Amino acid sequence: MLTFPQFLFCLTGVLILGIIQACNDNYIYPKGGPYYYGDFATYKIPFQPVERITPEEAKARMAYCVAYFDEDHRVISFTKYLKENVQFSAKYFYNLNGIVEKSELTKSNGEVNIQYFDKKGQLISSNSKDTYEHRSDREENPDKNKPVDGK
Repeated sequence: MLTFPQFLFCLTGVLILGIIQACNDNYIYPKGGPYYYGDFATYKIPFQPVERITPEEAKARMAYCVAYFDEDHRVISFTKYLKENVQFSAKYFYNLNGIVEKSELTKSNGEVNIQYFDKKGQLISSNSKDTYEHRSDREENPDKNKPVDGK
């Protein structure tokens, strides 16, 4: 049987591990930028950078991402590099509720895909057949990780 001090020690350890896990699950991005990342989590909008790295580590990789964040820690600019060349670049514009209302995705060939979303994050219109869903859809249907046709 555990003594009271041993019990408190174990309880403290469990609480600390829980707090660390909660912080990792609810990671808040820093303000400003540029910040370098090894990858991004999904093609849902806004793109979510993962695996923070240094600029030196980024330059040594074949592929990496650069992101900028606003005062509310939201992604406002995201660029994916492949062999030191821009593969694509995205800009995000948010409504007063913090939902993306407009996204601009520029491909390496210069083609710009502009998408507009309603106040719930649902796609309203796009100038391209290559559209992406708003990230809020992920909780409702986890199978929606592919580009949609915008219909």
